Amino acid sequence: MPDKLRITESSPAAKFAPQYVAESLGYFRDEDLDVTFGVDAGPAGSWLADNLVADKADIALGGIWLPFAYRDLGIADLVPFAAVCHRNPAMLVSRTPIHGPFDWAILEGKRLVLALAATSQWMFLEGVLQERGVDLGRVQVVRDLHIETMQRLWKEGLGDFFLAEPTTALALIDAGYVLAATMADAAGPVPWSVYYARRGSVFANSPMHRFQRAIARAVDWILDGHASDTAAIVAERLKQSNTTVMQRTVQHLIASGTWQRNLNICADATDRYAAMMVRYGLLRVMPDAASVGFNAPSAICRT
Repeated sequence: MPDKLRITESSPAAKFAPQYVAESLGYFRDEDLDVTFGVDAGPAGSWLADNLVADKADIALGGIWLPFAYRDLGIADLVPFAAVCHRNPAMLVSRTPIHGPFDWAILEGKRLVLALAATSQWMFLEGVLQERGVDLGRVQVVRDLHIETMQRLWKEGLGDFFLAEPTTALALIDAGYVLAATMADAAGPVPWSVYYARRGSVFANSPMHRFQRAIARAVDWILDGHASDTAAIVAERLKQSNTTVMQRTVQHLIASGTWQRNLNICADATDRYAAMMVRYGLLRVMPDAASVGFNAPSAICRT
């Protein structure tokens, strides 16, 4: 009888395509797994970790900052064991053309808008700007409004730059705005979206390990020239009728290196991101790689 796994994901999105592909092509079944995705993650994914703690789910998919925060505060020992997004896929859209090479200092004296549930986006962006020596006091940030409200305000003139997920950003570009930079290129590697679980469930040949193999197989399939088929699978899953935008979104996720054949959680990129979390105030101390659980099967690398 197949092992059952209940998945809770932060919100259905194109960047999570590997799990939709694995489900559609029967890769979970091939690993003798019965995988379901119906566990409600709550507003902006706020219930992800609690779903694991309450045994409502077996695997969570979202930002690595949440299991880090739970461990930092002694709430629960949750183990990140595979990365599905190795880069932040967001795009920085400009109201006006950018002249010359992109430099983060261009944000000084400007207004940047981010939509609701962009806490990790701002935390990461703040860390990147600090790394680049940008004066944060000169960057005016408007955030935490609903995405539709933010888009309406943007179109009426609010903001100079809009940091948005690919599908939203591509729609803005189609409307005549300008791509200033991609976070993948301008901000570098980061374990942006990871699978994590309760520590005792992650070990070699466990259902989690077989789940990881199925996801890796799906990533290989996507990267082996199946972008259009992937877009069709994702569009159906997300009930998106605009398959052209979805195809462009998938192409961006491939070209940007967001998906990589190796699902290892890269230690160097994780250390960098964790240091940002400490400076931001989310974590009290830097997590120790071994104690956090990167000894999971194939779950550590160095750049």
